Amino acid sequence: MTNEVGRSLFAKAGELGAPVGIMVMKGIGLYIQELEELCRDYPESTVILDHMAFCKPPT
Repeated sequence: MTNEVGRSLFAKAGELGAPVGIMVMKGIGLYIQELEELCRDYPESTVILDHMAFCKPPT
């Protein structure tokens, strides 16, 4: 997500006031570092985590 395409998407979405929808089918844990980086670098962008980011309760 933090490649050139992802960064361009976050920048443009923030500029337009459009949310970025994210669906992380295998759970948020695999993507949290990249999402944190993008949110930190593009604070004007709104992020929607579909399906509650497939959070799994501890076992």
